[in-house]
Amino acid sequence: GVEEVITASVRVAQRACAGTDAVVLLDVGPIGELLEPLGTLKFEEAYALFEQMLRAGEKAGARGVFFETFSDLNELRAGILAAKECTDLPVYASMTFEASGRTFLGCRADAAAMSLSALGVKALGVNCSLGPKEVAPILRAMRSCSDLPLILKPNAGLPDPATGDYHTDPEEFAAACAELTDVGAAYVGGCCGTTPAFIAALHQKLEGRKA
Repeated sequence: GVEEVITASVRVAQRACAGTDAVVLLDVGPIGELLEPLGTLKFEEAYALFEQMLRAGEKAGARGVFFETFSDLNELRAGILAAKECTDLPVYASMTFEASGRTFLGCRADAAAMSLSALGVKALGVNCSLGPKEVAPILRAMRSCSDLPLILKPNAGLPDPATGDYHTDPEEFAAACAELTDVGAAYVGGCCGTTPAFIAALHQKLEGRKA
């Protein structure tokens, strides 16, 4: 069941972090079914599904929850409310945007930042979506509406439309991400197309730097 999978996953992450100062968060993505009125899933049903996952994660020892890759602000709201009302976990949240600066379902970056700030998250931002250079204006739009720390987890540039391969190298990726610490990016990582080499380059580039 859900509890068994989440408990095992948290324990695997805890073992991987043993001996380091890394903190294990419960990573939660979209349910995979559209909420009303675009779909048939009711808000209360989404809330209950998130509550089940969140309670399991907290019981397993997760130190917080990171909601990521959401395109529906209402679905993300259901998850955040479940976390705030049913657990003591600190909440971090990011959404996924198109090049237009809107999510697939039309939520603007500035609107997302204002809504997530009002919901009381610890940090907010953008993940997946595009490469760090293309994400820059989206992150700036968020910064214009929120003073919270920003999350930046872009893809390794844009994939080749013919092959699906990513051609951004780790050093180029790390340099582009580092520039966005001046915008307020405080939690920086990688999404699609990134590898351990990308994270190592990020660590080297950002070591000792404060957003």
